[in-house]
Amino acid sequence: MVRKKTIITCLVAVLVVILLCLALILGLVVYLAFMPRQRYDDADAAATLEEGTQLMRDWLDENKPGTAITSSDNVLFVYPSGPSYLTDYVEGTYLDDGAEYRFALNVVSKDVYLEDTDNSLDGAIASYLVEALGLPTDTEVEAPRAELLVPFLVEGSSREAPTEYLHFDYLLPAGVNDVDAWLRDPSSRCKVACNCYVRPGDNVNLTAFTFEELIAIRDRAGLSYESLGLRNASTSIDALYDHYYLEHFSWGDAAPFRIRYRDSYLEQEIGYKGEIKEVGSAVVDFDHDIVIVENDDSYVVYFRNDSVNHHCWIYADQASPVTSHDWNWVAATEAGQHLIWKDRGTFGSCLCAEDGLAFDFTEKGELQPYYGKSTSDLP
Repeated sequence: MVRKKTIITCLVAVLVVILLCLALILGLVVYLAFMPRQRYDDADAAATLEEGTQLMRDWLDENKPGTAITSSDNVLFVYPSGPSYLTDYVEGTYLDDGAEYRFALNVVSKDVYLEDTDNSLDGAIASYLVEALGLPTDTEVEAPRAELLVPFLVEGSSREAPTEYLHFDYLLPAGVNDVDAWLRDPSSRCKVACNCYVRPGDNVNLTAFTFEELIAIRDRAGLSYESLGLRNASTSIDALYDHYYLEHFSWGDAAPFRIRYRDSYLEQEIGYKGEIKEVGSAVVDFDHDIVIVENDDSYVVYFRNDSVNHHCWIYADQASPVTSHDWNWVAATEAGQHLIWKDRGTFGSCLCAEDGLAFDFTEKGELQPYYGKSTSDLP
C-alpha cells in the first residue's frame, strides 16, 4: 500500500513539472507574439527625420550649391522577423546636375556620407588587404567588396542599441578624396567590412594564417572579415566574422590514379568570452584511410576511417589507358553518375562531372567503365 502511494506521489510530481513547463512555454509564446515589433516612438522618428533632412539640406547648400534633396527616410535596424530600432541616421537621395545620388547623415555627430559613385572603396580594399596580410603586391584578389561599418551609437546618443555597427554599402564619408590614404589610417576612420577571395601563389604557406594571426591583422587594419577566403593549390582558408575554417590538401598515388585529397582540416570559432575554441578537426592517413581496389575492369573506392568526412579527387596521366573512356560512378547516393576526363594541365586529367567540375569522392562506391556516348569534349 505504501509503495502504491509512493508511485502515485511520483506520478503527480512529474505531472506538475510537466504542467509548469507547458505553462512557461505558453507564456514565452504569448510574450513573443505580443512583444512590440516597433521599439521606438513615431513622433521621435518624425523629429529625427525632420532634423536630419534639414541638416543635410544645409550641408548641401554650403558644399554643393544648386543641389536638392529628392527623398529622405529614417535608418532603422530591423531583426529578421523581430523588432525594429530607430537610429540617429537618416538616408536619402539628392539631385545634382540632373543625376541622383545617395546620402546618409547622423543627426548627433553631423557626419555625412555620400555615394561612392566610382566604387573606389571596392578597388582600394584589394590592395589594402594584400598589404595588411603581408602578401606579394601582385597577389590576385577576386571580386573585392567592401562596406562601411558605422557605429550604431556615437557620443551623445541616447538610443537603445541592439547592435554595435550598421552596414553602409557604396557610401564614403564626405570629404574623402584619397580612399587609399583614408583606408591606411584606421585610427581616424570607422571599421571597413571586406568580402573577397585572395589567391596567393602556391609558394605561399597559408597555414601561417592561423585564426589568431588573422584576428590580429584584422584589428590592426581596422577591418571586419565579412567573408574572407585565402586559396592556393595546397590550402583553403575561410574567415567569416567569428568563424575560421582551414583545409589542407595533398597528393597520393593509388595506381593507376593520382589522388588529390584533403589531408586535414581545422574549424574554430570565437566563444562568448572571446576565447578561440575548436569546433572540429581531423587528420587523414592516406595509406590507411583511402583505398582504391581494382576489380576486373572496375575500381572500388572506399574509406577506412568513418570518423572523418573524406574528400578526394581522382587524376591520371593523360596517356594512361584509364583515360581512354568515360566512367560511371555507382554509390549509395550517386547511382549512375556519368564522369568524364578533363585536362588539368600539369596535374594530368581529372575525373569530372558532366558540367566540367572536378568530382568530389566522399563515400564508398565503384567506378565502372562507361561506353555510352562520350561527353569528354564538353567545354
